[in-house]
Amino acid sequence: MQGMRRAVRAALTRLAVRGVATELMATRYRHHYRQVWFAMTPIMLLVQPSQRPEGRTYAEYESVNECMEGICKMFEEHLKRMNPLSQSITYGVSQLFEFIDRLVDLSCLVLREDTQTYKSYTREWIKERIYVLLTQQAQPAGS
Repeated sequence: MQGMRRAVRAALTRLAVRGVATELMATRYRHHYRQVWFAMTPIMLLVQPSQRPEGRTYAEYESVNECMEGICKMFEEHLKRMNPLSQSITYGVSQLFEFIDRLVDLSCLVLREDTQTYKSYTREWIKERIYVLLTQQAQPAGS
């Protein structure tokens, strides 16, 4: 079962990074795939920061908001590496979006509960979700 999970995740990563996976549906060996889907995380973030294929990576999240916060943390870590002597780091949404646009590939796979398939979302969808999240966080509590 563990080997099957790794194989499915590797396939998802390869397909999504190439921009091919808009929706992945298990048709062959359906009973094996169904077992894997239920054990998989609802959100997978696929990232390729540079042209080097070995730099591809993914992260798993339980919610879309958690995933968007993960992208913000990724950008903050990048800023810390670029400015190691800075005590504090501030940035604007436009800088965050420029960082996202500079990534070779960025996509988010969201598990659809009704079909047990992953739907792929582009960086534009990701930027919209980040904007909504940051707008909500900027509003005072109780507003």
